[in-house]
Amino acid sequence: MIKDPASFIGFVIVIIVVVFKALRINASQQVKQNLYKLKSYFKARSNFKLRAPKDRLYKISYVLITLSGVFLIHAEEQSGIINGDENDKEWVAKRSLRNKNFENPITFVKKLPPLFSEITDKVKKSIPIYPVVVFNNRTKISDITSSDVPVIKAKDLLDYINSFEKDVLEKTDVNVLYDQLKEYRFDF
Repeated sequence: MIKDPASFIGFVIVIIVVVFKALRINASQQVKQNLYKLKSYFKARSNFKLRAPKDRLYKISYVLITLSGVFLIHAEEQSGIINGDENDKEWVAKRSLRNKNFENPITFVKKLPPLFSEITDKVKKSIPIYPVVVFNNRTKISDITSSDVPVIKAKDLLDYINSFEKDVLEKTDVNVLYDQLKEYRFDF
């Protein structure tokens, strides 16, 4: 028998809140959790802002610099069942009560490598730059076609990064490039 019902109810509420928060972890948080599990040498910056021509600012969720190259990770915060094509202007997130259209994330990330190569070329020419779109693990990625930009769940990010086994950078290159990024951070 429960001696103090108020304490028991408080305990149950705390458990429900903790479980609910655990289920609501967004794509960016899931990416961050996965990056901590990387075994190879890397440096990362989050919420990187890159100024483009005509003073347009692009926010990159994560810039991951590894010995294999640079990964430009766009954490897409949409949920539900995702449908789209690399040539569509908008994609659709199908949810139980309604659908939500959102900007095609592939179109966005394809703009980044040429802009970012201006930074990497100052350190070393021809550093591979890999854009990737990452959704949270609860999202169902359905009918996505992309020829050169992977669209994956956060849980698949490490396998994708680790699939690049050839080292093209030295640790000193990674450190120098990481330090160079400090000059390019802008506030919106």
